[in-house]
Amino acid sequence: MMSVQQALSRHLTSTRPGEAAAVLDTLPDPVVAATLADMDVPLAATVLARMAPHRAVKVLELQSESFAPVVESLGVGIAATLLRRVDSKARKRLLDSLQPGVGEPLRHLLDFPDHTAGAIMDPQVLALPEDMKIRDAVAQIRRHPDHVRYALYVVDRLHRLVGTISIRELLLANPKDVLGSVATANVLSIRADLDHRSVVEHPAWNEAPSLPVVDAAGIYVGAIRYRMWRRVVAQLATRGDETTRTVEALGDLFWAGIVSVVGAVTQAAVRPIPSGLHDRR
Repeated sequence: MMSVQQALSRHLTSTRPGEAAAVLDTLPDPVVAATLADMDVPLAATVLARMAPHRAVKVLELQSESFAPVVESLGVGIAATLLRRVDSKARKRLLDSLQPGVGEPLRHLLDFPDHTAGAIMDPQVLALPEDMKIRDAVAQIRRHPDHVRYALYVVDRLHRLVGTISIRELLLANPKDVLGSVATANVLSIRADLDHRSVVEHPAWNEAPSLPVVDAAGIYVGAIRYRMWRRVVAQLATRGDETTRTVEALGDLFWAGIVSVVGAVTQAAVRPIPSGLHDRR
C-alpha cells in the first residue's frame, strides 16, 4: 500500500511538474533516473519533458530501452529534441524498443537532410531552464564545461528558446537570481530545416560566435558553432559561391574583435567563483 508521504509526493509532482523537474535538475543522475522509474509512465514523461534537456538526456542514456514507454508518452516533438542529444548506441536501443507508430516518425525527425542547419548543429550545446538559479546554472557549466563556450542558451520548461546570457554576465549575476531575469530575450535563431546558405548569411554572426537552432515550434535543438560556420563557408566557396568570400571576411573581422575577450571569460566559468560574488545581494 502506498504511504501517505508517497501519495502526497506523487500528488505534488503531478500538479506541479515544473517544480518537480526543477528539484530533479539538482540531484545526481542515478537518483533522478530511479525517481522517474518509480513514477507512473505518463507522470514520468511529464516531469522528464520539463527537466533541463541535458539532464533528461542523461536519464535516457542510463535507462536506455527500459524507458521506451516514457519516450512514447513524451510526444514525438519533445522525444526528438531529447533523442538528438542521446549517445548513438543508447539512441538506437531506445528507437528499436519503441512502438512503430512512435519510432518511425522519430527516425524521420532525427534524420535531418544534408545541407540543412539541423544536420550541422551541435546538439550538446548547453541550454538551461529560465527558472534555474544562477548558482545552479554555474554548477551545471562546471559539470559540463565542454558543452558551453561563449554564451548559455535559456529555454522554458517546454524547451522553447527564450533567451541567451553571456558567461561573463552569468558569473557577475546574483547567484540567487534566476536565468530568465538576466537573460537577453529575442535572441536570433535559425530553423533546423533551412539550408547552409541561410546559415552562412544569417545576421546573428554579426553579434555572436554561435547560432542557436530551433524547430518549427521554436524548440531549441542545438547550436552551430563558429568553427562549423567557417567549414560551411569553405564548402560553399569550393562550389563557386562568390558571396561566401565576402561573408567570410566580415566574419573574420567580427571574430578578431571578440576572441581575446571571451576566451578568458569562458575559462573562468569552470573555475571557483570568487567568494565575493557569492555574497552579492
